[in-house]
Amino acid sequence: MFLDAVYPKNIHMHVRRFPIKDIPGFSDSDIATLSHDDRLLLFDAWLNRMWLEKDQLMTRFFEYGELGSLTASEPRIRVPLIPHSNDWIQIALLFSAAYFLLRFYWSVVRFSFSLVAHVLLSIFDFVGLERSFLWLVQVQNGKKNHHHATYTNTYTNTNTNTNTNSGMDVLRSLLFGGDSIPGSAPGSAGAASSSLLDTDPNSLATTSGVGSVNVQQQQQQQQQQNRKPIFYINLVIFSVLVSTTALAVCLLGLPAAIPLVLAQRLKVKETVFQLIHRWFRAYVRHLERAFAASLVLIAAVFLRGSVLVVTGDWDKLDCSKRNLVFSNHQIYPDWYYLWLFAWFRNCQADFRIILIKVLASLPLLGQGMQLFEFIFLNQKLAQDRVIIHSSISTALADGPHHPLFLLLFPEGTLNTPGNVSKSRAYAEKNRIAEHPKYCILPKSTGLYIMLQNLTPDVDECFDLTVAYGGVAADEVPYEVLLPDKVYLEGKYPREIHVDVRRHVVAELPGFRASDAVAAEAQETEAIKKEFDEWLRSVWADKDAKLANFYATNALTNDRKEIVPLIPRVEDWVYFIALFAGLYIVVPIYARIVYWAAVVVWKVTVGVIFAGLVQLFGVSRLTVWAAFMVYFKQTVGIEDVTIL
Repeated sequence: MFLDAVYPKNIHMHVRRFPIKDIPGFSDSDIATLSHDDRLLLFDAWLNRMWLEKDQLMTRFFEYGELGSLTASEPRIRVPLIPHSNDWIQIALLFSAAYFLLRFYWSVVRFSFSLVAHVLLSIFDFVGLERSFLWLVQVQNGKKNHHHATYTNTYTNTNTNTNTNSGMDVLRSLLFGGDSIPGSAPGSAGAASSSLLDTDPNSLATTSGVGSVNVQQQQQQQQQQNRKPIFYINLVIFSVLVSTTALAVCLLGLPAAIPLVLAQRLKVKETVFQLIHRWFRAYVRHLERAFAASLVLIAAVFLRGSVLVVTGDWDKLDCSKRNLVFSNHQIYPDWYYLWLFAWFRNCQADFRIILIKVLASLPLLGQGMQLFEFIFLNQKLAQDRVIIHSSISTALADGPHHPLFLLLFPEGTLNTPGNVSKSRAYAEKNRIAEHPKYCILPKSTGLYIMLQNLTPDVDECFDLTVAYGGVAADEVPYEVLLPDKVYLEGKYPREIHVDVRRHVVAELPGFRASDAVAAEAQETEAIKKEFDEWLRSVWADKDAKLANFYATNALTNDRKEIVPLIPRVEDWVYFIALFAGLYIVVPIYARIVYWAAVVVWKVTVGVIFAGLVQLFGVSRLTVWAAFMVYFKQTVGIEDVTIL
């Protein structure tokens, strides 16, 4: 009919209207007196009569070419099927909407493809396989040249670009031990610089140049060739477990973070903000406990047989109080093992670390750390003083029922050969007699500022000395225990030794009762120097413990507690609850995103429609009909016959 031009020239329609109350079986009397079956029989008889009348109308039509009678009381309307101006506007609206909708769907498809491509690139970029997958990015960007030389050039440019500091670059440098953490500020190991935290490990000692880059690439290629299939299996499992857990924490923590962020932006009263923050911490503590449970599960899966060997004053570390903890820093997973130590003392829900700000850009993990209120420093002393004061003041204002386990690495960087050289040079320059053999000189500024802000609420601090089994005295722990070797290759320490020493804050230089008088007498520099010497003496004692460990496989001869890294019942409950919560909230977030897109789409279409109306002008009837169709409303038609 539509293609062969064979169609009826006239379409006859006869319309009759029936009030519901006049239909047999639906009148008030029928409803009141008849049963359901009797009413159904009446309605069936009436419907048969209607169809007989319809048959009579069709007979009349075939005899006379008309439907119904031609009495004057029955109106007739002849409607030519020719588009009006309103129809053209509606067609324009329809095609405009289709155009924008297609563009929207195409953007969704491109975004999905881009997301999958970047996820694949991020995963395989870790293990040195990004050459094989660069075509995904090139196809996405519309590049037509897919020659292998293009892959090689792009690969080289990507890996030699020192200006990138994306979250994936930071994550890769942490997992596989890059030359430096992208985006971290330079510093000097052991120096009392303007930053409270130094840079990442090798940034202080690694020479730059084409030769060193080529050597590093050759080493990476050699490592890639030596990797076994189990490495890639572990990589997938580890990535899925960590990313899913971090995603669950972020999605479940978002409803609690929104009121807190709004309170900060709106600058509400201090009392109101404290109430919101207390509720926020009470909720987030459960999320942090669940995340710590996942860390224990990771230890059970990837670090099977590992144990904590704890000595010293560990039983004096009270999880119900606020605690400042500082430790030596040898490998990237230090924070992981110290979080497990906090789990052993039941402090895992209040664990916080002092970190450099660039680590906040880690995908998912960075958002999770911000949710847990880790303290990120800009490595600029003036700014960091404000950040520390604000963070600690907020934590103290929560009240004594909110404990704290605040971890600081006074060395500010890892104990790598390059940083040891820098630290020794600093010691010679400042005529420091003895330099540690297994540590680098600590910086006292950060610890001193922390104690200033925490006193008098915190009356003691704890010094942790960490050593790893399986590392010889002539080996560098940073090189032996890189994260990829620890978590993915099975080359992890079976014993993690932690020695705990308690220090009373009131007995430390600068915090004694007599020091308050000295501070008033403008003797703060002398007090600060005395605090520096005290911290160096602590590090000298720490170095002696490490020397004893490499000789006897024990930090001290004190009583020890062996803690297997096996999930407890509570950990399984929190871990299962975390993923159950993720299962619940994902559809909710999907609904929110869907309806947000629908609202945006309807508003966009409404704006376009209003613009067309303003441009061309339409009648009120057309606007009414368009909106009724737009909102899927139906209308009745009065009794009319169309010829």
